[in-house]
Amino acid sequence: MSPPIPTVDELAKKLGMQSANVSAFKQGTVVTEERDASNDKDLCLLVAAMIDAPLEKTWQFVLDEKVATCQDANLKQGHINLETFELEGFKFEVGTEANLSKYNMSAKEAKDFSHAKDKQAAFLQMLSNRAKSFWEKGLKGIEPYEGKNHDVANDLDTANKSLLKVIDNPQVREEVSAVPSKSKNPAVHSLGWSIVQGNSMTSIVLSHAIRYKEGDKAFVVITRKFYSGADFDSSMITAGVIPTSDGKSAMFYVNHTFSPAVAGFGGGAKRSVGRKMMKGALVETMKKAQKALT
Repeated sequence: MSPPIPTVDELAKKLGMQSANVSAFKQGTVVTEERDASNDKDLCLLVAAMIDAPLEKTWQFVLDEKVATCQDANLKQGHINLETFELEGFKFEVGTEANLSKYNMSAKEAKDFSHAKDKQAAFLQMLSNRAKSFWEKGLKGIEPYEGKNHDVANDLDTANKSLLKVIDNPQVREEVSAVPSKSKNPAVHSLGWSIVQGNSMTSIVLSHAIRYKEGDKAFVVITRKFYSGADFDSSMITAGVIPTSDGKSAMFYVNHTFSPAVAGFGGGAKRSVGRKMMKGALVETMKKAQKALT
């Protein structure tokens, strides 16, 4: 039996939100709060917003993958076939191809890529191999990128541990820890790809989504970006949505983004700057989602 779904106030308290921000968010303001980093690479932010739409409509918005239309940086996206691990509909965008050698790769991937005659085909095969390895082995299937402090599996594991501190639902907890291919509920898992505009260049991202709905009481969507070509190493985003008594949806959104650029000496100050840069984009995305669902 699943534990009772918390109220908006109970969940806000569990997440440690400031009382002034809880009041503002209930009145329709998109609020953000910095959160303790799960490791020295983590830029962690909480975003909370009230959606003027019932839970079912908000859930359908997610299933229809319309969230990406609210993200300015997202240029194109598609699914990954879970039998062939082909990136369905993927085509190299102008500018992306030229950056392939600059993208994150493991030492072996970089060596194989340097010897390949068809660079596009080699890189696409690398992406497919990474998707397959993650699907079949979970975090243990993620090869670290070449260079210092690029252990994506470790970063995402710290994000998992942080999430499990606030998730009580046993089904969700099980799926968070599951290897996707071995899940007892495989329908909640999917893989996808996207082309995004990064800070320094256009990049390619591979992602894993877990979508779980508890009847008409709540839903949660967990998105792991387990490969990122540039700008950051990986991320994990958890969006929890519960209905309100007046027919709206309260959304709590926790973003862990891991970047080696904010680690090491002066990391605290660098993370603070990094979070400030992220806040604007996250708030703008949430405002667009609010408008799209009104």
